[in-house]
Amino acid sequence: MGADINDPRASFDSDFTIQSMNYDEDYSGNFLHAILFGTIFAFLWVCRGVRGKAGFYAGCVAASFLLFCLIVRYQPWHSRFHLSLFILFCPVAGLVLEYFLKQKSMVLGTLFFLAAMPWLFLNSQHPWFGGYSIWKQPKPAQYFYKRPDLALPYAETAGYLKSIGCRQIGLLTGEDNWEYPWWTLLADKGLRIEHIGVTNQSKFLKYPLGDFQPCAIISYEAGKSPLIMPGGTVYGPAGSLPSGITVYLRQ
Repeated sequence: MGADINDPRASFDSDFTIQSMNYDEDYSGNFLHAILFGTIFAFLWVCRGVRGKAGFYAGCVAASFLLFCLIVRYQPWHSRFHLSLFILFCPVAGLVLEYFLKQKSMVLGTLFFLAAMPWLFLNSQHPWFGGYSIWKQPKPAQYFYKRPDLALPYAETAGYLKSIGCRQIGLLTGEDNWEYPWWTLLADKGLRIEHIGVTNQSKFLKYPLGDFQPCAIISYEAGKSPLIMPGGTVYGPAGSLPSGITVYLRQ
């Protein structure tokens, strides 16, 4: 067809590559499951008996996968997004395997369970053994296994926001800033975290929980000038951390 496989319209800031086998949860694929589910589709196609029971459902899952490929550009972390599709297809796999293998399907299920053990015990981000074992490292430290340089700035920022009693927090982030550690570090009754200053199409959507007026804003860019949000509310910088995180407080 002459199409460039690395066309930026179809690839997310990264050249297309096929990952080798690894134990990194960000990049590890689902090779065995893909082979299994491809085989299941083949059996569904040739066997009318089981196709009548699960054909429509399997077709919907297949359509979801094609829609995913159409809308979402390639990126090295796609395997995480595939997880929901694999889970959706599991009922079909169970039905077809039980139909053809009867009780022997338990053997195949056991083999797949055992095949998952290396990724459970040798996970590079959550190892069971060694100095960085999940049994030795405190839970907060495990959130920053890949970015240990962010652990202290996040902890200091969270501690400051807790000390002033702020539970309504806005996030002014870029495309690759971490959000999820805030939910753990700031965990408290009444906590609400929302993204602000959104520039994509979701900016036209209303907040699901209603109007949002944060008492503080976390920004990933160091700045000394006040922020003026829609509606005229002014937020002044309370201080910046070495990592570039800035906290703005409502004036």
